[in-house]
Amino acid sequence: MNNSEDFDPEMLKNAMMGGFYFSESKTEVKPSPKKNAKKRLLVLDLHFEKLYPELGHISSKEKLDLQLLELEQFIIDMRKRATRKALVIMGQGEGVLIKSVKRYLDKNDVKYDIIFDPPYYGGAFSLKMP
Repeated sequence: MNNSEDFDPEMLKNAMMGGFYFSESKTEVKPSPKKNAKKRLLVLDLHFEKLYPELGHISSKEKLDLQLLELEQFIIDMRKRATRKALVIMGQGEGVLIKSVKRYLDKNDVKYDIIFDPPYYGGAFSLKMP
């Protein structure tokens, strides 16, 4: 491609952004959305400093209670939206939160798989709603 007329920077930019052009007419053709396109996976990160960065001074028991309230609201929202899959990230830590989350999920008939793969190494659950 020696000729500068062959290169159109706008066409390259548009193609990189997901749009396409027909030759010289520059009529944009957008890909049609798929009917069964994957929905975005819902994620709840229960790391306390991400949920409540201003409440670092409260006791561990109070922190755990707030984290479990977040989980409870997340499950309620999943059921309202008819969401079938989600991810809950807890981290590894001492295991207190993981045990509490397992207990809550078992009690509320939410199926889950422990994610052992990186980057979670057992510190996250993949939730599956019936």
